[in-house]
Parts: sequence; C-alpha cells; structure tokens
Amino acid sequence: MNSRVDDLVRRRAEDEDEMMLFILPAVYLFSSNGGREKRPRHTSRLSDREKLKETLERHPKNCCVAFRMEPIVFREIADLLKREHLLRDTRGVRVDERL
Repeated sequence: MNSRVDDLVRRRAEDEDEMMLFILPAVYLFSSNGGREKRPRHTSRLSDREKLKETLERHPKNCCVAFRMEPIVFREIADLLKREHLLRDTRGVRVDERL
C-alpha cells in the first residue's frame, strides 16, 4: 500500500511539472505587456540640475536610493574631485551633475 501511495504522489508531481511547463511561459507572454500600451517612464519636467538639487535636498533616503550614498557623501566626493582637479565644470555641466 505504501508503494501505491508513493506512485500516486509521484504521478501527481509529474502532472504538476508538466502543467508548469505550459503555464509559466503563458504567464510570461501575457504579463510582459498585458495588452497595455507602453508609457514613458522618465517624464519629469525638471532639468537635470533641478532633479539633482531636489534629490540632494529632500529626504536623505531618496538620495540613498538614487545614488547609493547619503547627500553629504555625494557632496564631499564632488568637492574632492574638484579640489584634486580630477573633474571640473565644463560647458554648463557642473561636477556634481557629471558625478
């Protein structure tokens, strides 16, 4: 009787595996666009300089998400790069914007 139960469990697992081979690709195909039209992702009306200023001056977590560092660290790196003449402001693009 134990082998009979094992056979039933094994068959059910095989059936589930076969079903997943059909379901997973179908889910992927339907979910990739889902019949919805594509929308632009980056639609901010702010200039690059304004976006940078907003990111650095608002909540510190926003800066950590965007730049993977706190605002004070970002500013210190920009100052170090300027001080050591590794980067400089050029054609209207500041060091912090380039960073």
